[in-house]
Amino acid sequence: MPTISLRQKILLVDDDDRVRSVIARYLRNKGFDIMQAASGADACREWHSGCRPDVVVTDFKMPDMNGMELIENLRADGYTGPFLLISGFREEIQPLANDDISVLDKPMSGRDLLAALKQSLGTREM
Repeated sequence: MPTISLRQKILLVDDDDRVRSVIARYLRNKGFDIMQAASGADACREWHSGCRPDVVVTDFKMPDMNGMELIENLRADGYTGPFLLISGFREEIQPLANDDISVLDKPMSGRDLLAALKQSLGTREM
């Protein structure tokens, strides 16, 4: 399997500015190209404006459009890549896991986040 590219693109979606900022900074420091959205609607606008991520990392519980609704919208608009769904509500998101949706509990460590991205992207090394 391929090694993760240092310029792989992540669309990071979380309505909590502080959480999103911390995750984005961490992933940038690990070499990822990060695009951020504060809501599902913002993420859809990013997609329509040409954002083509290698993986979408999204919070589950967000106002107006939750993470699963975002996933459904992006799929309907042609996104075929993997998703990493993050939430502090494991019992709600675990049943949603499948071949292209990985799940991760909040709070999470950097190591856990990288392992979940590795799984989502189908790579062996990071």
